[in-house]
Amino acid sequence: DDAWQVFNGQMRPAAYRQDQLVTTHPVATRVEHTNQAVGNFDAITYEKGAAVIKQLVATIGDEAFRTGLHAYIDRHAWGNASLADFLGALGEAAGKSLDDWAQLWLQTPSLNTIGAYWTTAAGRIEALELRQSALEQHGTLRPHATTVGLVTASPAGGPLRIDAIPVHIDGASQEVPEATGRPAPLFVYPNHGDHDYALAELDAVSLDFALERLPDLPDPLLRQQVWSTLWEMVRDASLRSTEYLEAVRQFAPRETDRTLVQSILGRAIVAQRRFVPEAELEAAAGLLTGAALEALRSVTDGDLQLTWARTAAAVAAGAEDVRELLDLVDGHWSVDGFEPDQQLRWALAAKAVAYDVEGALERLDGERRRDRSDRGQRAVIRAQVSHPDDGTKRDAWERINGEGYGSDQLTRAAISGFQWVHQRDVLQPYREPFYECIEEVYQARDHAYAEGYLHGLIPDRWAEPSELERIRNFAAGLDDDQDLLRRHLVEVADDVERDIRVRAFSSAPSAETA
Repeated sequence: DDAWQVFNGQMRPAAYRQDQLVTTHPVATRVEHTNQAVGNFDAITYEKGAAVIKQLVATIGDEAFRTGLHAYIDRHAWGNASLADFLGALGEAAGKSLDDWAQLWLQTPSLNTIGAYWTTAAGRIEALELRQSALEQHGTLRPHATTVGLVTASPAGGPLRIDAIPVHIDGASQEVPEATGRPAPLFVYPNHGDHDYALAELDAVSLDFALERLPDLPDPLLRQQVWSTLWEMVRDASLRSTEYLEAVRQFAPRETDRTLVQSILGRAIVAQRRFVPEAELEAAAGLLTGAALEALRSVTDGDLQLTWARTAAAVAAGAEDVRELLDLVDGHWSVDGFEPDQQLRWALAAKAVAYDVEGALERLDGERRRDRSDRGQRAVIRAQVSHPDDGTKRDAWERINGEGYGSDQLTRAAISGFQWVHQRDVLQPYREPFYECIEEVYQARDHAYAEGYLHGLIPDRWAEPSELERIRNFAAGLDDDQDLLRRHLVEVADDVERDIRVRAFSSAPSAETA
């Protein structure tokens, strides 16, 4: 029943992120060599491709899509087929050519933003229109089959009501006359049902509602979508990361839908790591850890308890918070019905080592005896490498770039434990060596290992302008045979630039205090 929530929470974010990078590309495009093919097996091909198919269904209708799909499969059974064959079968069923649609949706990159603009008079909607925009560097406007959701108060004071109005927009704007005369809404969402592939822009009234009453929305998918929109606003530097995390702390504990809670908290962890200004990082982490532990104590659903506990472990950014969580797994305090699992134990064991908590290495030995599986081996290596001393980091660096740890998986476990944000000083000596090693890694190792090495060891966690410049200069100086490495570095640089912009926006004085 929650398939589309999972789709929104786990697939769309990757597509939206990839489509806003400078390396975005069309869903359907020619590739000239294998490195380009490997690079294009990404969130555009898969996640955006899936979202665009959902938009195609909304455009031609369920029945035409099913009929066309059956014809396509029957026609090309046990053979090969092209994109033109697929679109041709669907177009026949729909009674119209899909060539123009495919050109705009499948063969041009990037995405659009759609917002609802409306006015009221005497408690009724006077006018409502949708407006579409595109990123400046691409500029393509597309035809969209979408649904406007109007949220209004129930006359009897019960749950809020949602009225859905189907709309087609093809151009910069589209009036919605069906909305005129309806009760003035509390909240308007331009992609109700999540059929469109586009970012949603909230008007001022709807944004205020979202930040004050989001849990009151009666549809879990709509709540999921609104959380997604708030997340995109953070990434766009139009909503402070600290405001977003405040909403998470306030509203997420009231949510009982497991899929939605997992999605909210997954993004909160990323927001905490990437988008909170460095000066506020420890305080924000403490607040989120405290909220997670409070929620853990209050919920009774076992899966939600585990989700909240793992969130607390993920965001804890100080020895004191780590010790409180260690007391939980050690049984010094407990929550009815909750039993810490081994994944939580390993996460906390690594954090205890990383923050040099007293007894951390002895704890690691205990967890090693408890879990002798392959997972346990990787967890031990990750935790060992996390220790914040010069000797540990030096030995780990030499081994990662030398004989390794016995297998790629074990070596990647060491890579994953090497860098911690609070270990800036001890990690400083490895910034230059990273750039000295990365070309050889991309030339000599398989793509998955090389990309894991890059994302695990590139010094991007501190979002420093000087490092951003260094990444871009290094990428620009690569030879043509390192085009995959160049692409990955350009994407990292794009993310770092966004981190810098979002942190600056979040730390700037607000209009009320300026």
